[in-house]
Amino acid sequence: LTGELTYGGHVTKRGQDAWASKINEEGGIEINGQKYKVELVYGDAQSDPSVGADAAERLITEEKVDFLFGPYSSSVTLGVAPIADKYKIPLISGSAESPLIWEQQFEYTFGILPPVNLFLIKGGLNTLLTEVEPAPTSIFIVGTDDAFSKAGAESAKVFAEENGVDVVGYEIVPKGIDYMPIVMKAKTANPDVYLVSAHIIDHLENAKAAKEANFNPKAFLFHYGLTATDFYVELGEDSEYMFGSAVWAPELDFPCPLFGNTAGYVEHFQKLYNSIPDYTECSTAAIGIVCTAALQQMGATPPLTAEQKEQLKEVLEEIEVTTCFGRTKFETEGEFYHCNTGVTSLAMQIQDGKPVVVGPADIKLADP
Repeated sequence: LTGELTYGGHVTKRGQDAWASKINEEGGIEINGQKYKVELVYGDAQSDPSVGADAAERLITEEKVDFLFGPYSSSVTLGVAPIADKYKIPLISGSAESPLIWEQQFEYTFGILPPVNLFLIKGGLNTLLTEVEPAPTSIFIVGTDDAFSKAGAESAKVFAEENGVDVVGYEIVPKGIDYMPIVMKAKTANPDVYLVSAHIIDHLENAKAAKEANFNPKAFLFHYGLTATDFYVELGEDSEYMFGSAVWAPELDFPCPLFGNTAGYVEHFQKLYNSIPDYTECSTAAIGIVCTAALQQMGATPPLTAEQKEQLKEVLEEIEVTTCFGRTKFETEGEFYHCNTGVTSLAMQIQDGKPVVVGPADIKLADP
């Protein structure tokens, strides 16, 4: 909630708070005919994995929480996951996308979002490279040096090369740098596509530097942040036609046991925050819905015993539930262990001031 990733932290908090406010409006989580209201207890990771680990330990040992909802960012999740394993308490994340999390096969950590190496490629990059005419022939890739962003940049480079696209620049840079030198280097390379895998603040700074440098390639592709209201509102008309990836859009229609359907969730969110939710705000609301389904299946009433916390982990491994976010089914083996790979990755583009689905071709709502 503080530090360099504060924007994403508050996005995550809004999503979780939206779930809690709705479930409590309904009287709480119903278990065997009795309803139990939800209390969310927050710890500030300060955008630092070690601080996040300390916060998680305090929540478990002092606050006596029944389960953990994951922090914002992959790096902090990697810091917190060992704590969840140590105390055998389920940690469900709705805002961490690094494949490193799932490759380590933490026993008690689960993820609603698919890993960025699937997500970015299946979404915006695949549409740009294979569904747009004329197809791009060159790309300049920038990634910030953190677990999530670097994985996205690395996978983008491999995918571009596999599709015969010339990678004319590849830069892994510290977070929060002055992007003007990178943008000038890209302008000299003259790529068709300029791709940045980072967090929203870095994307905003890249866009502003590109405007100042008069760098205008055929396509910008930014991941994560394009679908966040603050991104396209702050950039205004300068965000027009920029591409991004997402695994959810408010126009989608899924049945939901809490909100009725996706539109019901969007309406509730707008009443609370007067803005359109992005995919992270929806995925972090879905955490609570998935957890509710698992608790109801167990018939577990608060406070959970140590044995019930372990059982909750086992139920989460088997559960399949559709929420306002879409389908959730966690993998139980392999490189995506405990990650939800069941959602569809979307290509998004800002058109007429808002993000719309422009790919994959079989489900797009507008042409790119």
